[in-house]
Amino acid sequence: LFEEESNLIKEIASKESCIFIGRCSDFVLRENDNIINIFLHAPMESRVQRVANLNNIDKDEAEKLIKSKDRKRASYYNFYTN
Repeated sequence: LFEEESNLIKEIASKESCIFIGRCSDFVLRENDNIINIFLHAPMESRVQRVANLNNIDKDEAEKLIKSKDRKRASYYNFYTN
């Protein structure tokens, strides 16, 4: 699946201006000269408040959810990008 996604990202990027969110696209397009990479982040307190409100959960549960998701995202990225 990652290989198919990577090929599709490269194909689209070669044809037109586009925006990719995630999918290791910064790594996939690392050899392209005409790209801009942006990493968005927010303080943990802001993230906890937002997740707690969106999911109607308490702040402790929201923080656990965020940290778990962050670990999974890091693991995915590291696995496919070495």
